[in-house]
Amino acid sequence: MTTDTAWFEGAVRPDRVRSLLTRDVPQLASGQLTLLGCEMSHLRSAPADGSWTATYLLTVAEPSGGANRTVVAHGTLIPPEAPVPSWTDDGTAFGADGWRCYLPEVRLELRVEDVDAGLPSLALLTDPTRARILLEGILRNSGAEYDDLHLTAVTPEVQGFKPGLRCTVLCHLDYPAGAGHRWPALVVAKVHHDDTGARVHRTMQALWSSPLSSSEQVTIAQPLAYLPDLKLMVQGWVPGSRTLKDLLHVALLDQTGALAAELATTMRRAGRGLADLHRCGVQDGPLVTWTEELDILRAKRDKLAPVVPRLASVTGSVFERLEAAAAATSPDPPVPVHHSFRPSEVLLADGRVGFIDFDKACQGEPASDLASFTTKVKHVGMNKLQPDQEADAEDDAVIDDETRLTRMSRTSSICDDFLAGYRERATVSAGRIVLWEALELCSLVLSAAKKANAARIDNCAFMLHHHLQQHGL
Repeated sequence: MTTDTAWFEGAVRPDRVRSLLTRDVPQLASGQLTLLGCEMSHLRSAPADGSWTATYLLTVAEPSGGANRTVVAHGTLIPPEAPVPSWTDDGTAFGADGWRCYLPEVRLELRVEDVDAGLPSLALLTDPTRARILLEGILRNSGAEYDDLHLTAVTPEVQGFKPGLRCTVLCHLDYPAGAGHRWPALVVAKVHHDDTGARVHRTMQALWSSPLSSSEQVTIAQPLAYLPDLKLMVQGWVPGSRTLKDLLHVALLDQTGALAAELATTMRRAGRGLADLHRCGVQDGPLVTWTEELDILRAKRDKLAPVVPRLASVTGSVFERLEAAAAATSPDPPVPVHHSFRPSEVLLADGRVGFIDFDKACQGEPASDLASFTTKVKHVGMNKLQPDQEADAEDDAVIDDETRLTRMSRTSSICDDFLAGYRERATVSAGRIVLWEALELCSLVLSAAKKANAARIDNCAFMLHHHLQQHGL
């Protein structure tokens, strides 16, 4: 296999792909259309031939000044030893079903397919008239308090869209004059391409039936319905005008310290809320272990290593060292865990916190949620504080070791507030938090490598090795 990795590094950099498309696609090169942005997600390896696949979201401006649209292109990253596709421009309009092109400099083939095929209920949900009829029926069937409910209008607002995979729609509900005070102003509808919604709905039902639904520390969404034919889940709205990640980012950039007290208080609230989740007694979902997560990361490292040679020196024997350290400790008993718990999943409203997005909820060690959260806090503090950086820059700013240590010290103190809040209501092994944080830091290194983000690889590797040295791993 060739050691040339320029093809991979170019194809995973959206700025490079955007530049090549603007040059090579006639409608873009002529100025008939303007390519405003390019994002890449869902990078996956295809071991059979050494290729990789990814999804590219291409934001396009129409010449008439109408609303921007997003073209979803499925990409195949082709290694130098594999044959390139035989391709000629057949005249299909850019972004239309069946459009495809090949960018030889980065060995990337792009093609457009019907992205709604995997989400058949999405068109129904985003149509105000059909959504009103659908949601009125769902709400009336969800409880006696809604028996006489009548909707006059529904305004759908797409909140998150992973083409062909899932979509979240915030639905604003209107009622006849004077009647709406008894009923919700908003509900959240989620559609998936698979049966994820059924599993999440079952988990949310279990959580809603547990003491967590009446917690004084945290708010969760009430599950309202799951329609298997549409793969559609509907739940109540969790109040919140911003996330804890928003507050964290602003507080870290603020040089006056004016937000420090608010951030510390909110971190403690989030910790207490997570403790209530862990103590609620729900036993739904599979058991996920530290060893399983280690094996997943090791497999990802092994797939990436041939196309990101730096990983060999960055990770070295880390996985073996962690494996040995884990063998000397015992995991805490499993509890219901969020399994994707981070500041962006915590909503803030009126002195309370709310938890959202339980798609990955399962049984696991409490330390797994705690480490996921604290590592994300440290990631924001290390890699997300470049206010003067160009918005579309593909590399983080290069920072020196002294700055890295200063940022890590500050975020460690913030994490202490979160952990202190948790320990007010629940216990957890400090050693297991250390082990789970090591895994999370390894994951950050791999994520940076997948984006060919050199500065971020260095920053995350610095955090990882400092953590290992600090805790004798």
